[in-house]
Amino acid sequence: ANPGTTSAFGTAEVQVSSNNGLYLNQGGDVLRILNALSEEVFVVALPDITDSRSDGSVNLNSEGPSGDPSLGYGRHVTLSPTDDPFSPGTQAGGEPFCTVTDELSLTLLDADTLTPIATIPENAGGGSVIARIEAPAREDGETVVFQISSTLGDVVAPGGGLGLLDDAGPVAEFPLDPVDNLFPDGDRTERISVSASSYLNGTATIEVTDDGDAETFTDLVINEVDADQTGLDEQEFVELFNLSDEEQSLDGLVLVLINGNGDRVYRVADLTGSTIAANGYFVVGLSTVPNVDLVPFDWPPDNAIQNGADAAALYQGAVGDFPEGLEVGAITNLLIDAVVYDTSDDDDFALLEALTPGETQIDENGNNARETESIQRVPDGGAALETSSYTTNLPTPGIANGTSAPTDEALVDISFDFPGELVMAIATGLKVGVTYALEASSDGGNDETFAPVGSFTTADPNVTDLGGGRFEIQMADSFLADLVANPRQIYRLSRP
Repeated sequence: ANPGTTSAFGTAEVQVSSNNGLYLNQGGDVLRILNALSEEVFVVALPDITDSRSDGSVNLNSEGPSGDPSLGYGRHVTLSPTDDPFSPGTQAGGEPFCTVTDELSLTLLDADTLTPIATIPENAGGGSVIARIEAPAREDGETVVFQISSTLGDVVAPGGGLGLLDDAGPVAEFPLDPVDNLFPDGDRTERISVSASSYLNGTATIEVTDDGDAETFTDLVINEVDADQTGLDEQEFVELFNLSDEEQSLDGLVLVLINGNGDRVYRVADLTGSTIAANGYFVVGLSTVPNVDLVPFDWPPDNAIQNGADAAALYQGAVGDFPEGLEVGAITNLLIDAVVYDTSDDDDFALLEALTPGETQIDENGNNARETESIQRVPDGGAALETSSYTTNLPTPGIANGTSAPTDEALVDISFDFPGELVMAIATGLKVGVTYALEASSDGGNDETFAPVGSFTTADPNVTDLGGGRFEIQMADSFLADLVANPRQIYRLSRP
């Protein structure tokens, strides 16, 4: 329901306290109403219905102005003369608790001319629309606190839309901001509402015209997903792949994670402001993921991506289009690519039908190695919304799928630079957060004759992350002396 007072709820006032945050136990809860000083003004104990659950609500046996909670509760379907299971906002028989007839007045004006306005370009700028609010029935000395809201979010009220009407300002003129989206979304009709306690909501509509933004780039696919690791899942990621031969902007794209438990949105990542290299990769994930390009600010440091059966989907749109709890079937945005995956779970047919009809759900545990492998397209790319090329392999964030990063003991590409009296080593193929040992050999690289020279971690202050798995390491003075004394040594990096 919309906040405020509407005839749809028998003129009862509706207050939204939270989204997906109110839970009642069938064993009985105590509900308390507190005033602004946190003083209890009313308390009631709900009945225990553990052994008599049903789809309907429970209702006071005595309600209305003379209602008495001490008389207990009964089933709403029994108290209702028409056997209704519930009647939010009205008494069991449908009668209003009280009748609110005074309505707020809302008029939308052009900010320049202060004349009524019916359309506005989305790029008109902040404050280009004025909401004029009045309370015709307001009495002298009465202060009316109001709040402005919008349905689509194409026109928004800054500062939460809060304002007031009183004797000093019986008419309020509140600036509204059209939202200039970075993707083409067509002309849309926005509904603006103003609500205040003891008043019916005032409403008005305005047509928000699209300004013809450049088409959003859509020639890319979800290339790899790693949702499960050993212990705390701290290296989860989703990798995108650019199918084009040019660098592309990711403006107007949102990565949406969908929970198979209810098939609802549980996390998003806004890609606007990022770019992806030609035939390149873009990695969205946690901070410890190698080659990560975007760490969403509101993702937790671990267990951010559900193990399955769940889905990752790439949509055109804005983050606000995908609120937490939104059912996948209610999403109307353009779907660019998606994959439904699991870790040896049953298929989620609803997710498959909504996202990739006719395609297969991909099991990250296909090789019985769910904690050490990812699902990935091999080779990179392929057709969007087709999952036949997915397989499981060692994770390869930011590099070609079907290949593996160097093993712990493998030789890596290492070169040296001598700026002044310093020695800088450039190493490629390292993993973030790992400790490495530098070893040397004087006989052409025979493994048995490698001797340790020093060690470092990729997080040390003398190590600079150059991106793409490349690191610059400032070597110690002792290394320079060793290098001068043994100019033909061969060096390698390994885990100590």
